[in-house]
Amino acid sequence: MTSKKIIFTAVLGAISLHAAAQCRIKDEIMGNHPLKELNGRVPDGMMERSDQNKPSDKKQVSMPKKAAEACQEHCHHSQDVHCEEHCDGNHPHNALKLRASDEEYSSFSRFRLGGYGEMISAFKGYGLNRFATKEGNTLENRATISIPRFVLALDYKINPKWVVGAEIEFESGGTGVTAELENAKNGDTSTELSKGGEVIIEQFHITRLVHPAFNLRFGHMVVPMGLTNAHHEPLNFFGTARPEGETSIIPSTWHETGLAAYGTFGRGLGQFDYHTMLVSGLNAQQFRPESWVHQGQQGLFEQDNFTNPAWMARLDWVGVPGLRLGASFYYCSNTTNNAFVAEEVIKNTAKVPVTLWSVDAQWLNKYVEARANIVSGNVGNADAFGRMGEKKLYIAERAISCAAEVGFNLKHIFNTGHTPDILPFVRYEYYNPQHAGTNLATHVIPMSDVFETSMWVAGVNYRLGKDIVLKADYTHRKIAGGALRSENEFAIGAAFNAWFLSR
Repeated sequence: MTSKKIIFTAVLGAISLHAAAQCRIKDEIMGNHPLKELNGRVPDGMMERSDQNKPSDKKQVSMPKKAAEACQEHCHHSQDVHCEEHCDGNHPHNALKLRASDEEYSSFSRFRLGGYGEMISAFKGYGLNRFATKEGNTLENRATISIPRFVLALDYKINPKWVVGAEIEFESGGTGVTAELENAKNGDTSTELSKGGEVIIEQFHITRLVHPAFNLRFGHMVVPMGLTNAHHEPLNFFGTARPEGETSIIPSTWHETGLAAYGTFGRGLGQFDYHTMLVSGLNAQQFRPESWVHQGQQGLFEQDNFTNPAWMARLDWVGVPGLRLGASFYYCSNTTNNAFVAEEVIKNTAKVPVTLWSVDAQWLNKYVEARANIVSGNVGNADAFGRMGEKKLYIAERAISCAAEVGFNLKHIFNTGHTPDILPFVRYEYYNPQHAGTNLATHVIPMSDVFETSMWVAGVNYRLGKDIVLKADYTHRKIAGGALRSENEFAIGAAFNAWFLSR
């Protein structure tokens, strides 16, 4: 048994030693601020945490009296003059986390059921394959409609110290068999049979509440690597679809099995949320030139490979109401060891370590919502990996995604009392899954620029209450720095994020 496995087993065993500890819940897998009411979502970084010692009221759906008073007291000093609207959980700006924060657990006595979902219809002016012509994609007019995902979530409180959480995700309408056109294996395309959708367990974990500064969780969890994984619910981004660049180079939604520790420490300007995990590592077998490590997430088989686990950490500074600055780091020392092939096949193969990092920021107030992030990393020995197998799949040593978006809330800007909750927005992204190759003794691995994309997105969000949003946007992509034909599309969509039932 390796030292990593010994440490992992020892920590799991240590969970039971805290069974008598007295504490309030302080959990949030994706590192942000608490939910104060059953259906209301508190914007990330908008509010301070309420008193963790307040009792739960089974009959209350809205915020308990003491918590409401604490919220009002906070708002008296807050920079957000509409903060008080958040205290009853009914402000439509409450775009937040379905996965619980720890204070949120106090809003129910035994269990709760919720979910989120998205629907998108897009009208596109380009074809299916960027390799179709020397100029890039073909010029076509086509339309698509889809249900990217529908998620059901359940939290069950065994007792005040132990909580079971689960999420089941239905992607692209569920499961089935369909013909899929793969667009891009070094310029080749192929049609193959694959699942038309999936039903997957996105989360299933048990949480041990120890102390606001330290709690333990084990099971299947979201890996909060990058802004989108950490805050992936549809009210956390403006576009009809999830941010394209980040989700093109790393898994999304990324979920793995393992052990996590998390909590909050500090006060005032020195307040931080943290999350650290030991989870199943990426599988190098699934790396692709067009998507870098995006497909490397485990879960392809009935059992995940834990031969070479990965370590991941996220830290968020939340010392100023409305502002959050975050950073994530991920490291797996050898993703080749997580491939499902015989040891004889890989014993002479070079190690393929993967290092990922991200930095992100979010600013929210009643007038403006702004977010920005950068995701990048390194695949070690990418040249040796690219020469493996019959097909030479040259994986980039480095990939990158940069993005920023800003929206303006017309309801509060005009402040007429009759203006609907409408937010026009603009977003810019640049991403390249083949940002840089590896220098070999004789040459540099050729990197294709066909996946280099810079894009502008402009659109509007119309929030119908606190849980539903209608979206529309127009996207213009410039491919390969303008060397290939641009891609344009218009999309409309709807999304929700809510808790349905609580007892």
